Amino acid sequence: MDRKRVFFAVVIVVVLAAALGPLGCRRRATKSRQLRFGYLPIASDLSFFVALDRHFFASAGLDIEPVKFETSNQAFEALVAGRIDAAAPLALEAALALEANTPSQFKILEMTAATATTRVHRIVVRPHSAIRTLRDLRGREIGTFPGSQMVVFLKLILGRFLDPEREVTIRQIKANLQPQALEAGQVDALFCLEPTCTQLERRGLGRAVSVNPLYEFIQRPFPTAASVVATRLCRENPQLVSQILSALRAVHAEIRSSPEKAAAVLPQYTPIEPDLAPFIALYDYWGVESIDRDAVQRLANLYADKGIIPKRVVTADLYASGK
Repeated sequence: MDRKRVFFAVVIVVVLAAALGPLGCRRRATKSRQLRFGYLPIASDLSFFVALDRHFFASAGLDIEPVKFETSNQAFEALVAGRIDAAAPLALEAALALEANTPSQFKILEMTAATATTRVHRIVVRPHSAIRTLRDLRGREIGTFPGSQMVVFLKLILGRFLDPEREVTIRQIKANLQPQALEAGQVDALFCLEPTCTQLERRGLGRAVSVNPLYEFIQRPFPTAASVVATRLCRENPQLVSQILSALRAVHAEIRSSPEKAAAVLPQYTPIEPDLAPFIALYDYWGVESIDRDAVQRLANLYADKGIIPKRVVTADLYASGK
């Protein structure tokens, strides 16, 4: 090959490299874009914790920045404001209220649900309390987790036995303060969720008077929470949404196959001692393809009929789909 041909070949290679280089960088940047993912420090967000700890997100090509919140309402405010891109399971009631007031802000990635064998929610009293049934809570003070959802649930449950607006007092108490509040007699009962329920019972500080009351007294099955992604991300980058869904499918399979092993990650993210982790009760996790969508719509209608959300919402279009 003469010098002129060599010169032109080099020029072509340089030009092509210059043209393709930025494109390649853009592709790498898209693949490694950091997603700000909100979560609550509670056991129901286990799928998110397992995805982080066992690198399911990383294996799906995702770079996740965990952002901690104290309540579902705070996380949804951050989602709408663009401070986070997605969130681990948050209160379904809060999600439906947002959809009713400001539609099309999110899409659902996965859900948790109370089914026949679920033990996540319990109403717990002191071991030697005279309270034996839910009717015995009349005139009592009951503590529960901060945020609107647990208060809503408690009122719906107690509504089967008494007037929750007039005949009980409900106090919102942070999870880490609930055992102390019950033991000190600051409340007569706790409507709690994991890990607090198991902590109380295993430490001899509490006795359950109702197990799985959402399923037992309100609806079967009972969808409780939804992991969501901002609608704007679905529009801008459906491939990223597909990657999230792929990671969650792997996580759900892991939780189903080895629930105790999965629960072992909880002490890293929630206020629970490692020796209690194997005993923690877990929700059923529904991937977006396996969600009982009829149950979600029935519950949304119930919330609207009870005035819990301002109006009925159609839930059929709230589910995410990837590219």
